[in-house]
Amino acid sequence: TFLFYFILFYFILFYFILFYSICTLYLYFYHLFYFILFYFLYFYYSYLFFFFMNFNFNININFNFFFIYSNNIYENTSRH
Repeated sequence: TFLFYFILFYFILFYFILFYSICTLYLYFYHLFYFILFYFLYFYYSYLFFFFMNFNFNININFNFFFIYSNNIYENTSRH
């Protein structure tokens, strides 16, 4: 009887270990899958969002006010 229970104990132990290893692997890959999924979702959808959210990014500079910094009077009209 002792041998029977001894074998039974390790038989059950083996399957418990198997079960929890499968559970851990499942959870690991589940987490990994969702990590990858949300990673890609964030980057692609964020670029999509910023594509449609077009704020005005035009710059208007009046170069007429920068001509006073030249020493030579002929430097104002020369644009090279």
